[in-house]
Amino acid sequence: TTEPSIMTVQWAPISEPVLVGRAIVLTGSGPAFVSVIMRQDVARISMRRALQMAHIVSLDDPSVDRLVVSLARETR
Repeated sequence: TTEPSIMTVQWAPISEPVLVGRAIVLTGSGPAFVSVIMRQDVARISMRRALQMAHIVSLDDPSVDRLVVSLARETR
């Protein structure tokens, strides 16, 4: 599976509505512990669909939101 099995998030202490936290993803080689950053999407999607859309991204990818990159670097 590639979607998170367990996720815990809380509102980031910033003015933007952003959730930050940790997740456990069960993989073929065992559990992986990863950081989670979620921004509100304009489209109305269910929580289940949001979890299915979760994926690993490179912080160097120019298509990744700059606020997400900044928060990810802070949580390292």
